[in-house]
Amino acid sequence: MVQKSEKKPRTILVLKSTFQQCEKNIITDFIGNKVLGQHLHFVTSDLEKILRRFNNAIQARKLIVMNETGMSSGEWHKFNGHLKSLITEGKVTIERKGLETKRLKDFARYISIKNNKNLIWKLYRNNTFFYLQ
Repeated sequence: MVQKSEKKPRTILVLKSTFQQCEKNIITDFIGNKVLGQHLHFVTSDLEKILRRFNNAIQARKLIVMNETGMSSGEWHKFNGHLKSLITEGKVTIERKGLETKRLKDFARYISIKNNKNLIWKLYRNNTFFYLQ
């Protein structure tokens, strides 16, 4: 992320624990706040900010953290392919309200912090995740 920032790893790091309130985000907070800085990382628990229209919040970020994001089964099937492409492709389409859509180079790394395993099962079948419990 720092040494080879121009190379996208094409995987998602999943931090999972069955324990509530065990501070799994301490690692991502340190990297985001102390190593990268506020302008290069984005943290959300709302997947719509990443996967739906008007996703300019993820433009030019080096680290995108999905913290305890939830998604219904129907939404999951609809957006699984889009999430996989964000993780694996070297370009991202950014759409801003009222402005023209842009296709830009993307070097973002993705981390998911979860207490359950729902997010990763489809990605697991495609070998696009690294899972730590």
